[in-house]
Amino acid sequence: MRRVYLIVLLTLSIALFLPLLFGPPLHGDNPGHLFKVHKLMSDGWKPWIKDWYAGFPFMRFYPPMSYLTAAFLGHILESHVRGYATTLMVTSFLGALALHTYLKKTGRDPYIAPVVFLLFPWHIWVAYSEGNFPRANAINLSPLFLLSVYLIAEHRERYLLLSALGISLFILTHHSIVIPLTFLSLALHWREVISRKIGNIFKVGGLVIFLTAFWYVPFIYDIKWANFWDISQRTWLFKYYSVSPESILNPIVLAPFTLLLLLITLSEKRDSKKPLLLGLIGFLSLGYYSPVPWIYRMFPLSMIPPYRWLDLTNLLV
Repeated sequence: MRRVYLIVLLTLSIALFLPLLFGPPLHGDNPGHLFKVHKLMSDGWKPWIKDWYAGFPFMRFYPPMSYLTAAFLGHILESHVRGYATTLMVTSFLGALALHTYLKKTGRDPYIAPVVFLLFPWHIWVAYSEGNFPRANAINLSPLFLLSVYLIAEHRERYLLLSALGISLFILTHHSIVIPLTFLSLALHWREVISRKIGNIFKVGGLVIFLTAFWYVPFIYDIKWANFWDISQRTWLFKYYSVSPESILNPIVLAPFTLLLLLITLSEKRDSKKPLLLGLIGFLSLGYYSPVPWIYRMFPLSMIPPYRWLDLTNLLV
């Protein structure tokens, strides 16, 4: 039974991104991210590839895991396009498998939700229409982060190592979803992780810092050259990255929220936590259009484009 189920998850993961094997859509951010994979395959790491952004190394501000994986798979499959598409297939499957494991460990039904997670429209839109390759991979892997946070409450050291590896893999994939996902993970498992396992947090945190320092130390060193941490102070950018009241009626936004609310209503009528979390995520995505826009000048909200709080909807399934 388990083997058949894993084949189903793998088949769905492949089918979702099979069209990309013939080339990603030539709109949105797809061509730029595909070129980065091509650049890595042709020129290597070096370690940052200097001829980018008028001399700024191109992966100094881009977490590298998506590109490194795609380039590695591209060398095996002899095509940067196939490496790009296969990476999305792999992260989808790993995310669904992590969600299956997480649900089993927490005593929930482990079979329906991973399938719904794979078929949920938000991450498919991010991968195809917006074309944000690393962010789509991060949304795919979000259950791995949730599982890794849950494993912090475990007693056995090998689970702490797995937790650190999972969190490190995730934050090297994309950074803007890390803070919202940390918020969600702690909201769901505050009691297990915080109240009883403070020592484990320090152990896992230390391992994560060690495993990710090769990229984040240069990133923090050069952060003065980045201008994407003060979005709320740039009106046009703040407005662009916010979900306007009119856009809520857009099927791209409305369909995931309606479907998610329906699933929550049908499956857990007595659980008030998840509808509240969904409402809070929707509220935070308003940004410029929020009745309290000044809160986005505060850390850590100032670090996150408001509409990217919607990335959590895939996991709330």
